Amino acid sequence: MLAWIGLIGVAALGVALAAIGVPQNLMGAPDGAVADVVQIAGLVLCICTALFMGFRDNAGLAYRQTSIWLSILLVGASAYSYRAELISIGIQTAEDLVPGITVAEDAEDDRTSRGPRLLAVRANKHGQFDVDTLINGTHVSMLADTGATLVTLTSEDARRIGFDVNALIYDIPLRTANGITHGAKVDIDELDVGGILVRRVAAIISKPDVLHRSLLGMSYFREIGSFQLSGDQLVLRE
Repeated sequence: MLAWIGLIGVAALGVALAAIGVPQNLMGAPDGAVADVVQIAGLVLCICTALFMGFRDNAGLAYRQTSIWLSILLVGASAYSYRAELISIGIQTAEDLVPGITVAEDAEDDRTSRGPRLLAVRANKHGQFDVDTLINGTHVSMLADTGATLVTLTSEDARRIGFDVNALIYDIPLRTANGITHGAKVDIDELDVGGILVRRVAAIISKPDVLHRSLLGMSYFREIGSFQLSGDQLVLRE
């Protein structure tokens, strides 16, 4: 009986602490830090007491339930506190497991302003850079090629994007691994790579069965802030 009276008293103390709080900068702590801790502690005390009261006929079950909920709260609080580090680890793991994955992030010049967008593409096992793009709203997997003067689309990708490949005039010389062929020059309304968007991009559409992959060429790279090869990564900056 005395134990339950004690628990009720602790619960009442928790409610009071959560409602009243403490001075914002007690003992030199950052403003609001102590108050936040005390209020959270009060909330935890209330939850624990409610669990004990709910399972008062089975003390062992009450202790187990309380331990489970405290563990969940602790893991959740820890994950939230280290969310930036966990996200970074997740991105690095994804890059290692899936070469060629595109990883984008915002570069902050300071803590209050959003900086330009950065993009890192990991090379695949052949040393090439596979890039997921969004062309006029259609997803297209491309191969980054800084040696290509213009963005170059296969006939199949161009058709998916919405170009009428049968109505085009193929009069632009196009150098391929099998020699010189001809392509049709077009303009892409929007080309988005990981959030780095360029509008009105000059491109060439190849004849059917000439190219196996579409190429992300210099007509895109010239329009962004910068790009560079860094080890096995291609880094783009908005």
